[in-house]
Amino acid sequence: MNMQSSLPAAIQRLMILLFNINVINMTIADINYDASKLPLGVLSQEQISKGAEVLYELSRYIPKGKVSQSKFKELSNMFYTYIPHKGDIKTLKILDSLKDITEKIVMLYNLQNIHISYNVLVDKMEEPISRMESCYSRLDTEIYSLDPDSSEYKQIMRYSKTNKSEIHTFDFEVDEVCK
Repeated sequence: MNMQSSLPAAIQRLMILLFNINVINMTIADINYDASKLPLGVLSQEQISKGAEVLYELSRYIPKGKVSQSKFKELSNMFYTYIPHKGDIKTLKILDSLKDITEKIVMLYNLQNIHISYNVLVDKMEEPISRMESCYSRLDTEIYSLDPDSSEYKQIMRYSKTNKSEIHTFDFEVDEVCK
C-alpha cells in the first residue's frame, strides 16, 4: 500500500478499486459508450438524467402494444443523442423492449458512477496530499472496515453466501467489508 497515505490499508484498496482509470476505461468499453463523441469530462449529470427520462418514456409505450415503430425510433434516437454510443444513428438498435431499456438503465447507472469517479480523479488537488487521500476526501464521507466479529459483518457474510442468483454461476470471496 501507499506508505505516504494515512488511510488504513483496507480503505486504500477500496480507493484503488473505485478510482482505477483502467477499470473505468474497461467499463466504458463494456457499456458501449462513445467517449470520443462526448468525453467524460464534458458529460453532465443533466444529460444522464435526460437519457433516463427518455428511457422512462420508452418504457411507458411498451405495454400499450400498438405504438408505431417510428415512435420507438424517434425516442431511441433522442436517447442516443443524449448518451453517445459507438456506431452511427442508422446502425444503433431501436429500444423497443423492456430488456433493451433495462440494459440501458443499467448502463446509465454505471455511467453515472463512472462520471462521479472521473470527476473526482481529474479535479485538481487543493492541498499537497496523496492522490488517494484526495479522492477519499472528495467522497465527503467516512469509510471504515467492519470488525469481523461484529453482528453487521456476520450478517453481510451470511447474506453473501445464501443469496445467489440462479442465472449467475460465479463464486466470490469477501476479503473485507467496508461501511
